[in-house]
Amino acid sequence: MSDRAFSFEWVINSGLDAGKLWNIISDTNYLFKAIGHISVKENSLSKHQNSTGSSRYVTYDQLHRPEVWSEEICEWEAPFFLTLKRSYVRGYLKELTCSARVSESITGSRVTFSFSGSSRGLVGYILTRAELIWGMKRRLKKMISGYERAIREERFMRESEPLGFIPKKFQRKEFTRKLSEASELPALSGKLISLLIQADEQLITGLSPVKLARLWKEPVHKIVDLLIHAAGLGILNFNWEVCCPECSGPVQEAITLKEVTEPVYCKDCGTGVHVDFHSTLHLTFSPAPTFRRVSGKKYHLNSPADRPLVKLRTVLQPGEKRFVRINLDEGNYRITSNGTKGAVNVTVQKDGAPHASIVFSNWDLEDQRLTLISEPYLILRNKTEEPITVICEDVHPDNYYVAASEVCSLPQFRHLFPAELIRDKESISANNLTVLFTDLFNSTDLYSANGDQSAVSLVMNHFDVLQQVISEERGSIVKTIGDSVMAVFPRPIYALRAFNRAQDIFSHSDSTNSSIHLKGGVHSGNCVAVTLNDRIDYFGNTVNIASRLVDHARGDEIVISDEVYTCPDLRSFLMTKRRNVRIHHFDAELKGFDEQTFEAKRISLKNFLFS
Repeated sequence: MSDRAFSFEWVINSGLDAGKLWNIISDTNYLFKAIGHISVKENSLSKHQNSTGSSRYVTYDQLHRPEVWSEEICEWEAPFFLTLKRSYVRGYLKELTCSARVSESITGSRVTFSFSGSSRGLVGYILTRAELIWGMKRRLKKMISGYERAIREERFMRESEPLGFIPKKFQRKEFTRKLSEASELPALSGKLISLLIQADEQLITGLSPVKLARLWKEPVHKIVDLLIHAAGLGILNFNWEVCCPECSGPVQEAITLKEVTEPVYCKDCGTGVHVDFHSTLHLTFSPAPTFRRVSGKKYHLNSPADRPLVKLRTVLQPGEKRFVRINLDEGNYRITSNGTKGAVNVTVQKDGAPHASIVFSNWDLEDQRLTLISEPYLILRNKTEEPITVICEDVHPDNYYVAASEVCSLPQFRHLFPAELIRDKESISANNLTVLFTDLFNSTDLYSANGDQSAVSLVMNHFDVLQQVISEERGSIVKTIGDSVMAVFPRPIYALRAFNRAQDIFSHSDSTNSSIHLKGGVHSGNCVAVTLNDRIDYFGNTVNIASRLVDHARGDEIVISDEVYTCPDLRSFLMTKRRNVRIHHFDAELKGFDEQTFEAKRISLKNFLFS
């Protein structure tokens, strides 16, 4: 019985650009469902494979389907190209390669879907043609046109066959009313209830607040607040998801923080993964079974949508040279390979280079730096003697996820879920966390001039202002110490913006009589998260340094460490406001750090105007 090769191709035109189309094409779990694929599950052969690579054995989630195949993680060049390969152990297929290529057209984009491979014998060839040809182009076209409508209406794709219980019309109104009252976001409450009822379950299971914020063009903090209150009302459930720091793939899900364990084994990397409270532990949401029951079925186990940080993933054979093209938003990225130490650090900006060549050899990359435009062409070459996997990923997880460090100290989360704490006497690393301390510069004068009662009122009002601006900049207040506030942020730029916005409010508010003058200190680095006094708290030198830097600030000033000042997005932001900011460089001696000096920057924000 000889193998028979096959190749089929369909071209679908769309009015959307490549970036928008990528959101649906890269979600292969939904895509395979939309084109009529049967749900799948991991096969028991995966437990017995000797390799620790990125392949796993998969089979259909139906007893009468005998097919078993080995499947690698997809390769992709976002948002232009995606491919996946399967090698069949059983079934009428032997090899299958599926790919989607997006190119620009006059009206938007053109998507070319390709299916090629080989089948076992004539019968296998006939079955393959029947499965791939009959209605395939129609289903692909229907999926693309449906997605175009969903984008226009700012919603997800609709579920064609909802499973089980869905609230009746009068129940929907009651859910909307309760959520509106709890969150004080009536318009968004109605949109969320409609979304959870109508959307395809694959798109609302494990939902990231950042993804929903982008869809609705709303600030992330509003969506986080909305989803937390929905979980408090039993409309949603939340899960803690741990991602691998090497491949960015999900490796563990836990219902509560106390169920998060480490180390966790990553099947794709073949290594143990340590949990990081800031960069790898994220909060996701799914419909609660009492609101809408979902099947939990999977249609593809290695979807690129599960790794939104990764913009490029490609495998290079020994000696291979490859040209790739990707589209990157302005920001900072890191290019690495599993066969070479070090990384190429990439800054994307308008005046960057249009192309670059990167060679992977047995020598370390030595942390090279590149500045590129948003759609660069890359020439990648593997000079090692082994196949390597090259990855380009965004260095800022907060562009895609809401981390545990961002949500656990929010007052509404602590009020609704007070038991969501780290296990007693245990700790979790929180690396690359930004810590802000604020204090009142003139607290003694404030009490003397206004009297105790009025001064206390002003101080309490100042806490409310800080709570508002810090949460709006994706930070959270960990604790207050007298007149001082300790807050944590995903990035230094958020801390700087929050501090300035608060000071701007105090400077122009009649209620505070312009008598509140803040001073602040910011440092970024590694911390340790623990449970203390029934709340999440942070310890380590990063916290100590930030708390000491504030002592070197005067009124309307913030002192930042050199580590913070070197952050590219913060430097870029300061450059755009250079006419309104004064920066003084100095060496700081900090209490508790004897015989050490720290390079620091004292920044005057008094006339620092934010757009």
